[in-house]
Amino acid sequence: MFYDIFMSLCKSRGKVPTAVLTELGMSKGNLGKWKGGRTPKTDALLKIANYFDVSIDYLTGNDQKEKPVEDDEPQTLEEAREVLRQSGIRVLLDAEGDDFTPEEIKEIMNFIKFKHEQRGKQN
Repeated sequence: MFYDIFMSLCKSRGKVPTAVLTELGMSKGNLGKWKGGRTPKTDALLKIANYFDVSIDYLTGNDQKEKPVEDDEPQTLEEAREVLRQSGIRVLLDAEGDDFTPEEIKEIMNFIKFKHEQRGKQN
């Protein structure tokens, strides 16, 4: 079940499954395990869900719809800065940061979260 959903998401997004796993820092050998019926552990499910912007329930076949767009996404630069401040991540966006769109701020936030997760794996 998970394997089929993962493959479908890759195909619909124009992504090669092994490339997705590499981007997420996961072993390509997982594809064989998933094809055999295994489901990834929770931390891996979370990474994949975030990568494809779907819910874990969707990935595991418990929900047929993809994750809805969240209403609490920052809409302005100031809202995005506040989200960063509240998350405990210190980022200086004031220096010429007024050029960032809310979408760019979201990309920055996602990158910071991704790098934070990567660093956690290395320690």
